[in-house]
Amino acid sequence: PVDKIRDEIKQAALCYLKKDCGIDVSAHLEYYHLGIELLNGRRLIEFLDSPATTTTKESAKKSPSASPVEMDTSQERYKEYMDIVAALMNDEETPGVIDDEEREMLKMKQKILKLTDEEVKKIEESVINHHQNKDEAERKYREEVKNFLGDVPEITAKKRMRLDLSAQSFGISPDIAKKCEADVVEEISKNISHKMEEYRTLVRKKTEDTYEISPKARIFLDLKIQELGLSKELAKKCESDVLAVIEQEASTDVVKTAELYRIKAERGDKEAQYNLGNCYNEGNGVEEDQNEAIKWYQKAAEQGHADAQNILGDCYSKGIGVEDNLSTAVQYYRKASEEGHIQAQVNLGNCYLEGRGIDENENEAIKWFLKAAEQGHADAQYYLGLCSAEDKSEAQKWFSKAAGQGHADAQYALGLLLGPCLDSAKWFRKAADQEHADAQYELGSYYASGLGVDMDDNEALKWYRKAAVQGHLEAQHELGNCYLHGIAVSVDKKEAIKWYHKAAEQGLADSQRMLGILAETVAEKNKWFQKIIERSEIIPTLNYEWGIKWGFLDDDIWIKNSSYKNWDQSDHFLEVTIKFKNTNSAVFYTLLKVPTLNANETHLFEDAMSISDGSDKKHEGEAVLYRLNK
Repeated sequence: PVDKIRDEIKQAALCYLKKDCGIDVSAHLEYYHLGIELLNGRRLIEFLDSPATTTTKESAKKSPSASPVEMDTSQERYKEYMDIVAALMNDEETPGVIDDEEREMLKMKQKILKLTDEEVKKIEESVINHHQNKDEAERKYREEVKNFLGDVPEITAKKRMRLDLSAQSFGISPDIAKKCEADVVEEISKNISHKMEEYRTLVRKKTEDTYEISPKARIFLDLKIQELGLSKELAKKCESDVLAVIEQEASTDVVKTAELYRIKAERGDKEAQYNLGNCYNEGNGVEEDQNEAIKWYQKAAEQGHADAQNILGDCYSKGIGVEDNLSTAVQYYRKASEEGHIQAQVNLGNCYLEGRGIDENENEAIKWFLKAAEQGHADAQYYLGLCSAEDKSEAQKWFSKAAGQGHADAQYALGLLLGPCLDSAKWFRKAADQEHADAQYELGSYYASGLGVDMDDNEALKWYRKAAVQGHLEAQHELGNCYLHGIAVSVDKKEAIKWYHKAAEQGLADSQRMLGILAETVAEKNKWFQKIIERSEIIPTLNYEWGIKWGFLDDDIWIKNSSYKNWDQSDHFLEVTIKFKNTNSAVFYTLLKVPTLNANETHLFEDAMSISDGSDKKHEGEAVLYRLNK
C-alpha cells in the first residue's frame, strides 16, 4: 500500500538523519537510497517537516510505526522560504550564519508568504541541520581524500573509483566532491611546493661553488629528504632543476662557463672536455692556449667524441697547436667519419680527392662524399658534382641539390654547366646575390653580351663593379674597359687606369697590356710589357712546336724545331718566329733578353728567323739563335 511505503521511506530517511533513532535500516535499503536522493534535492526535508506528513523526532524515537500527524500546508510556500534560507546560509561573506540584514529579509519573506513563526522556525531548523550535516559530510570527505592521496596531488583512474564510492557513502554530490578534491589537491600541492622550495635552497647552497653534490653534501641532503618527507623522485627533480639553473646562470659568464666545463671535464665528461677545448681554442673564459685545447680535444676524442675527432683532424691538417701532419689528420677524420660525423666525411673525401695525407683515390672520395651527400650536406653534394664532370646529367643532379640549399659555389657551377641560357643566368644571380665574385662577373658578362638575358650595359656595369670590389681580376679589367670606352658611364681614362692597375698588379696580362698601351712614357710601356714576358709560359704543341704564352695572344711568339727532329727542351736552344709583326710585337721581341749562342756552341737547327706580316709571303731576316735561361 502507498501509505505503508511512504511510512517506510520516512522511517528510513529519519534513520539517515538521526543515527540514534533505533531503526534498522538494512531491511529498507531501497527506500533508504531513495531517501538520500530526496534529501539531496531538498524534497525529503519538505516531506519530513510538513505538518501533513511528518512525525516529530520524539514520536519517531518512541514509536517508529506511529502514524504521521497530518497538517494542511502549502508545500510551495515552504519550498520558497526554504530556498531563500538556504541561499543566505550559503552566502560567501557569512556562510552558515544569518546576520541582521538577512534576518530582516527573511521577515519580509515570511510576511509575503504568510507563514507563522512556528512554521518559519521549523523550516530554518531543517535548513540549518541540513547545512550542518552537509558541512560535516564535506569535512569528513576532505579528510578522506587527504588521507587517501597522501603527498601525491594526483587522482588516478583507480583512485577516482575509490573516491567516487566514498563520496556516495558521505552523501556528497559529484559537484561538491569535485570541489573538495580540488581544495585538497591544491593544499597538497602547496605543501609539496614549500617543501621542494626549501630543499632547492639547500641544494643550491651545497652546489653553487662546486657545481656538483659532494659525498658529504649527499649525506646531509638525504637526511633532509627524510625530514621533509619528500619522495626520491621529487628530490632528484629538485637537484636537477637547481643544477640546470646554476649552469644556465654560468652560461652568461664565460669565466664561470669555462670553470663549469673544467669541473665536468676532470670527471671524465667527454662533452665538457670538448667544450673546454673550444674555450682554450677561442680564448673564451680562459687565456687562449692551443696546447691546452689539443689536450682536451684528445681526451674527448679518445672517448669517441666525433666533433673532437673532426676538429683534431683540422688541427693536424693546418698545424694548429701541433705540427702539421696530414696522415694523422686523415686518421682523425676517418674516426669521426665512422662515427657518422658528416663534416668529417666531407673532409675525408677531400683528402682522398686531392691526395692529402693519403694516396689519391677518387672512388674513395666519392664514397665518403656520397655518405654525407645522402644526409643532405651541401658541400658533399657540390663535390660529387665536381667528381661527375664526365657525366653532365649526374653532375647537374648533384649541383642542383646543393644549389637548392643555397650553396653559392654549386649555384655558380650549375650556371656554367647549363651554358648561356635563362636558367644559367638565374643560378648566376642566386650566387651573385650571395656575393659570389665569379658569379657576379659571369652575370655582368651575360648582360654585356645579351647571353641568357636582355643586353643591359647598366646591369653589366653593376655586376662588374660588385665583383671588382671583391678583387676579381677579369671584372676589374672589364670595369676599366667600361670607363675607357664610356660604357654605361662617362669616359674616364684615369678611372680606367685605376681598375686596370688593380688587375695588372695581380698579374692579369690583359690589364698589363692595356697599361702598356696607355702608358705615356717608353719606360712605363716597357715596364708593363716586361711583366708579361716575365710571366710567360712555354707550352708544348704538335710538330715539336713550343709556344710562349703572353697571356693575351697565344701565338705572338712561337718556338719551332725547323728540322722536325725530336728536340730535347733541356738543350734550351730555339729559333724564333714573330707572327703579326707590329709595334707591340717588336717591343716584346726587343725585351726578350736571352743570351745568344756562344761561338764554340753547336746546335741541330737552322740559323734562321722568319718574320711574317701575316701573309703567305715570308721575309728573310738576320738569323739569330737564342738560348733560354734555365
